Amino acid sequence: MHDGDFAWLHYLSELVVQIDELLAVDTEPLEDEALGLLEQARFLMIPAASGDSFQRNYFQALQNSPNVILAHSDVVKLLGNRAPEIH
Repeated sequence: MHDGDFAWLHYLSELVVQIDELLAVDTEPLEDEALGLLEQARFLMIPAASGDSFQRNYFQALQNSPNVILAHSDVVKLLGNRAPEIH
């Protein structure tokens, strides 16, 4: 948890905590909040060589490990596509 090599994963663990907190409330989660967290997850899963700290490290992990590529594919499928905007 305190290893500097894994500090970049803080963004992901923070998102997991936010999802847990939303699911822990006794009432139905608000749709807007749930959709917002889903959109954050989709954005976070975009690796980029020139992005922020998480995106750069995630990009590098994808370059170094076939297992990360397979896991990434599964996560992207689960997150689905962005919902179409209604005008």
